[in-house]
Amino acid sequence: MTKFFWISEYIFSLLECLMGFVFGESFLANDNKPVSRKVYILTAFPFSAGMIALNRINLLSSVNTIIFFIAFSLFCICIFRSHIIKTLVIELLYFLLVFVIDMIMCSIAADITGNSISDLFNSMSEGRIIGGYTSKIVLMITCIAVNKLVSQKQIISKKILVLSFGGSVALIVISSILYFELGRDKDSNIILMSVFLLMLALIAATYIAVINISESQIKKEENNLISQQNIFLERSLKEQEKTFSMWRKSVHDYKNTILVIDSLIAQGKIDELGEFVHREQSSFEHKSEYFHTGNTTADTIINAKYATALSFGIPFTVNAAIPEQIALSDIHLASILGNLLDNAIEAQTDETEPFIHIQISVINSLFMIKITNRCSHSINTHTTSKKDKDMHGIGLKSVRSIVQSYDGEFTLEAHDDIVEAIIMIQNNV
Repeated sequence: MTKFFWISEYIFSLLECLMGFVFGESFLANDNKPVSRKVYILTAFPFSAGMIALNRINLLSSVNTIIFFIAFSLFCICIFRSHIIKTLVIELLYFLLVFVIDMIMCSIAADITGNSISDLFNSMSEGRIIGGYTSKIVLMITCIAVNKLVSQKQIISKKILVLSFGGSVALIVISSILYFELGRDKDSNIILMSVFLLMLALIAATYIAVINISESQIKKEENNLISQQNIFLERSLKEQEKTFSMWRKSVHDYKNTILVIDSLIAQGKIDELGEFVHREQSSFEHKSEYFHTGNTTADTIINAKYATALSFGIPFTVNAAIPEQIALSDIHLASILGNLLDNAIEAQTDETEPFIHIQISVINSLFMIKITNRCSHSINTHTTSKKDKDMHGIGLKSVRSIVQSYDGEFTLEAHDDIVEAIIMIQNNV
C-alpha cells in the first residue's frame, strides 16, 4: 500500500505541475514567442520528484507548499517571459484552485470512508488516494476548459461567458450548501454526494458545449474567409489578364508608332513628326506607368487595381517600400490590398474629384498599410456603403479577420470628404 500511495502521490504532483503550466499559459503566454509543450512535460517530472521528496520529509507541510509555489512561479516567469507580479497572481490563483478542488473532493471521500478530512489528509489511506485521483480529474477538466475559453475569447461572446460562469458558480454554491449543511448521516451524504457530482458533470458539459460552439463559429468564419478569398483571386486573375492584354496591345501600338515615325522621317515632315512624338510621349508615359513596391504580390494587385482605376478616371498614386520579409503571408496581403482597393474604387464612381493614394511602409517594426480616397457621402465606418453589401461586407470582415489573426489594428476613419483605411501589424519576422 505504501508503494502505491507514493506512486499515486507522484502522479498527483505531476498532474498538478502540468495543469499549472496549462493554466499559466492561458494568461501568461507570449503569442510572439510560444513555448513548446515538450518544455512543460520535461520540466514537470523533476518538479514532481522534488515535491515528493519534500513530502517524504514532512507530509503536507505548509513550508513545502511555499517552497514549491516560489520555485514553480520563478520557472513560469522564465518560460513565459511575463511580469513578475502578474505571474505570482496567476499562479496564486491556480494554487487556490487546487486547494479548493482538493478540499471538496477529499471531503466527499472522507464522508464515503467515514473519516475526518484531517485524518484523510495525514494518512496513507485508500480514501486519500480516491479523493486525490478524483480531484485531479476535476482539476484537469477545469484547467483545459479555462485554456480553451481564454484562447477563444474573441470568438465567444461576453454574454455566453458571463452566463456560463455565473451558472457554474450557482451550481457549485447550491450543491455545496446541500452537501455540507443538510447531509449528516451516511445515506444522506451518499445521495448528496451524487447530486454534487451531477452538478460538476453539468458544469463540465456546459463548458464543453461553449467550446464546441466557439470552435464551430471559428470554422464558419474560416470557411467564409476562404470563400471570399477564392472569389477575390478569381477576380484578380481576370484583372491581371486584362492588364497583360493592355500591355500586349501597347507593344503592338509601339511597333506601329515606329513605322509612322520612320515614314515621317523618310518624307521629311519634321513638324508633323514633332507633333506626333509629343502626342505619343504623353500617351506612352500614361500607359507605361508601373508601380514597384519591393513585393511581387503587392505589385501584381496594385497594378491590376491601377488599371481598373484608370478605366474609371481615378488618379492613382503609390508610396510604398516593402521589405523582403514581412509578417503577412502573400495570400493575406493580396486579400487586404484587393478588398480595400475595390472599396476605394467603387466608392468613387460618382465623385467629381476622385483619387486613391496608397502608402505602405515599415516603421519601428510596425508594418503599416494606409489607403486614402475621396468619399463625399456619409459612411458607417463599421460596415459597407456599397451597393453589393453582402460581398463587400464579407470583404471588410475578411480584412478585419486577417488583421486580428496577426494581433494587429484595422481602422476606418472618415473626415472632410476623405476616407482612410489604416492597418498596423507588428512585423516580427
